[in-house]
Amino acid sequence: MPWRKPKFFYNTGIASLTAAPTPPASYPVSNLLDGLDGTFWKAPDTATQVIKHDKGARKKHAFDFLALIEHNFASAQPDIKLEYSDDDVTYQTALAICAKSAIARASVAYSSDGAQVASGLPRYEPMAAGQGILIEEGIPNLLTTNQASVETDLTGFAASSDQSQHTFIRDVTGGWHGSASAKLTSNYAGTQNIKIYTTPLLSISPSIPYTFSIHPKISSSALGKTVRVQIDWYTSGDAYISSIYADYTSVGAAFGDAISLSGTAPSNAAKSAVVLGLLSAAQNESIWWDGAMLIQKAFPLSWHNPADGARSDEILSAPTVGILSPTQGTISHRVLVNDTSKRQEAGVYPYIFRVGTDEIAIVHNHNTAEWRAWLNGGTSNIVVADSYTPNGEHTFTVSWSASAFKFYIDDILRGTVSSPSLPGSFSTPMYIGSSGTAHFLNAVFGNWQGWTYQLSDAEVAAHVAQTAARPHPASRAFFTFDETLVNGVLLSPAILQEFTQLQSRYQKLTLSNCLVAPQCSIGYWGAGKELNYVDRSFDPKGIERKANINMSETRYMSGVHEKYTERSMTLAWEDAEDALYQILADWAETVGLLNFIIGWELESHPDEIYLMHADPKFINPFTRGGAYRDIVIKLLGRKL
Repeated sequence: MPWRKPKFFYNTGIASLTAAPTPPASYPVSNLLDGLDGTFWKAPDTATQVIKHDKGARKKHAFDFLALIEHNFASAQPDIKLEYSDDDVTYQTALAICAKSAIARASVAYSSDGAQVASGLPRYEPMAAGQGILIEEGIPNLLTTNQASVETDLTGFAASSDQSQHTFIRDVTGGWHGSASAKLTSNYAGTQNIKIYTTPLLSISPSIPYTFSIHPKISSSALGKTVRVQIDWYTSGDAYISSIYADYTSVGAAFGDAISLSGTAPSNAAKSAVVLGLLSAAQNESIWWDGAMLIQKAFPLSWHNPADGARSDEILSAPTVGILSPTQGTISHRVLVNDTSKRQEAGVYPYIFRVGTDEIAIVHNHNTAEWRAWLNGGTSNIVVADSYTPNGEHTFTVSWSASAFKFYIDDILRGTVSSPSLPGSFSTPMYIGSSGTAHFLNAVFGNWQGWTYQLSDAEVAAHVAQTAARPHPASRAFFTFDETLVNGVLLSPAILQEFTQLQSRYQKLTLSNCLVAPQCSIGYWGAGKELNYVDRSFDPKGIERKANINMSETRYMSGVHEKYTERSMTLAWEDAEDALYQILADWAETVGLLNFIIGWELESHPDEIYLMHADPKFINPFTRGGAYRDIVIKLLGRKL
């Protein structure tokens, strides 16, 4: 599909509204672009911020849009409204709410690439669209620190081969975690099985499920060969009992995703060893061990370093007050479903989300292989087969009203309860990925959206975020996971809201229920027709990451001061007529060197807001004998 055209805003200069400008006595005409003009100011109040705009009595034509850029609201659910009027009639609409979600974890943890994440900070993981947050229960790694990540020596390891011809070393050229790994190489001229295993035997409990996982790699010449993970069971007297194993042929020549094996220890088992092997290894073919973990669970979890102690539970929550209504509403959530997650454990009911005592919730039941949507403590219950959610990302949506309670998977209606029993109120907060204290799904959770009205089936199917047919089209709350954390709270750093074709003279933006003064900007550009001339496409996802780095006198990096995402774009108007050139030339002469606020794909990514500036060069050659011009404007900027 073609790229969306961006929305442009001339920055009026109101970047921080902590001080109140004095409202002007008159409303000067500044002729910013195509006759748009007027004055903005803010009323001097903290709890309720009011931003007013008056286009002047002579200016009655339409704005293309008026925008709010919202930063770091201290209140979990500020009330944001826009009023617009001429002299005697006032209209009102509302803005979408960027809800704050909070993450809690008392220990460090590790992301899927082995990078350590400090306590209390989220673990971001990629999803098909943007990124999500990994939410898991806490767990200790039963291996030693050196067995989990080979950063010291080969203590705790042994190696063998069928022909006893091999080399076993600590490879310091790199690892999945840290800077080293254990490397086993076959020296036999033919083929043989080779394996790395832990020693001495590890203490375990009988009749308990365990999972061994590891992030291995193999030689490029061995690609496609069988890599085996194995658990050996022993008695308390070190007598061998039995083994379980799983074979993989997809292990790559670079450290990547973990492979795993789960099984229950025999009733007489007291010890175990975990094993990694390469079958039919040719001469000089190798296998590497790193990022290993043994846990007392029937399913794998992300890797954890034993040096950090046990990993704590991760709790993700979000407010419901002002976000959800018990009388009607809709909740939609994107989740990365994994067949090896806790949802496969019998007798456990892990949650996608939960409010109160199942006032509203989506939960999984492994015993009957089904998802269940609950309302009002489960009084209203919808059951959907687990077969609709194979491995991969899925969207789970529930909606409710006095007439119906509905459950959708991937925007397809899968179940309905007519005239459901509604809760009298919703507790706060809402928990995501768990019940708040237990019942973890152990999955990656993506963007969440909630509405204070029940979406229709067509709106759900169309992923409608705001619908112009509603009198309050922004009766929606959402949060995204974009690596912004303020005082332990996750939120989107900038939100853009459009108000199209405002015909009225006056506009007043009111932000109330704020604990401290919010920061925001207002901007506008044109009636939209100028962008219709743009004929050169661009990639709104193309980015260049920048960092300002200090180097010491010995050329070692001494500090990274700033990292940000930069975007550039070139606008081109080929064979532009003189009328268009005059508009752009006037713009370049008056405000062409000022910053722009640009929104990218606003419908699906309202937080993609960039502050950009134009190249001061404005040279546009004539074409076709002087009758037309080729106009080029180059923009460069960074994400707010």
